[in-house]
Amino acid sequence: MSSTAPFEFLEVNRRAVIDVLVASSVNEALGYLTSHHREAQVMGGGTCLMPQLQRGEIRPMRLVDVSHIGPMKRIAREEGALLIGGAVTFGRLEGCDVIREAAPLLYEAASSMGTPAIRRLATLAGNVAASIGNADGAVALVALGAEAEVTNLTGAQWLPVRSLFVQPGVSRINPSSEIVTAFRIPTLDEGQGYALVRAKPAVPWQRAPFVLGLVLTLDDPKVKVARASVAVGWAGGIPTRLEAVERAMVGLAIASEEPAGAFGAMVRDALVGSKAEISPALEMDIARLAPRAFRRAVERALQGPGVARA
Repeated sequence: MSSTAPFEFLEVNRRAVIDVLVASSVNEALGYLTSHHREAQVMGGGTCLMPQLQRGEIRPMRLVDVSHIGPMKRIAREEGALLIGGAVTFGRLEGCDVIREAAPLLYEAASSMGTPAIRRLATLAGNVAASIGNADGAVALVALGAEAEVTNLTGAQWLPVRSLFVQPGVSRINPSSEIVTAFRIPTLDEGQGYALVRAKPAVPWQRAPFVLGLVLTLDDPKVKVARASVAVGWAGGIPTRLEAVERAMVGLAIASEEPAGAFGAMVRDALVGSKAEISPALEMDIARLAPRAFRRAVERALQGPGVARA
């Protein structure tokens, strides 16, 4: 049974949230969204939504809380992948051994996000739907090549997470008619290494101004890069794959210090040469952090699959 929870009126530009439905199933949530077309919006943990409401950036009269839907809170392993419900919180990801062992890049992203109080509330789906460039979880998902299950009244479809970002603060997910119900993430294999690096934020619990996620696959002798996935995000941007950098890295030998510097230069040049607004200070951060990410990913690839390491 669902319940319509009483909700203290929240004045937003002379409009108020008058109702919150705590949904017990995806179908029930979609039904409520449909019956209150253009008045209702999905809510997970509310860590991004509530500040938007208070600032008057969005004006739904009704909210649909999907954080209690059982299937959307699951974490399960299937062959070669992890299935993670859209309502899974970062606190749960941080405390889950399965995530730490099979998707350590996502574990590191969860551990680095905000304060413990925020991690207890913020959901993985909310991190993606917010379309914020320097969101750790979203950058990690893009680097991992994750897919999102987006469900509406016509059914569910799996889409690459990277395809969901339109512009800062705007995603392709329509919160008035669609729900991100799950994510599918490839697990770490032999010969793969990972790294997540972040520029230091002005305040420890704030988002980092720049985040880079890297997944490297080494060739069979483990002497060269066979494949690479490079995702970056920065304040004022969206999580982005650097495909030109990925192609240039194939065949790169890992034996010396030179490849790390070359990778750093590739990332810096790709961003500075794009439409991204990269300040001189951020450019220096990128030049410093990207080589560190390369060295860390190579070291982990040589060590073999395992739990997230310090």
